[in-house]
Amino acid sequence: MAQILVRNIPDEVKSRLQRRAELHKRSLEAEVRDILAQVPEPTRGDAPKEGIGTMLAKKFAETPIPQETWDEFDKNIAALRRAWTIRDADL
Repeated sequence: MAQILVRNIPDEVKSRLQRRAELHKRSLEAEVRDILAQVPEPTRGDAPKEGIGTMLAKKFAETPIPQETWDEFDKNIAALRRAWTIRDADL
């Protein structure tokens, strides 16, 4: 059988697992094994139905960016473009 080592479990999580194991009258290891055995098999239906771009667009639609922020953004981009020029000496 395989083994898994899980590091950096918060103390509170370990305490909850220990209490749950005591409630079921088994060892902490047996309790964790039982919990892991109940994890359902992943299905293709678990994958997101939309791409990251669509998800981001929906998120931004929920919290629109004010026009002043876009204006400041455009101003900063224009300043960067003015400052960043390629000179013959750079080639």
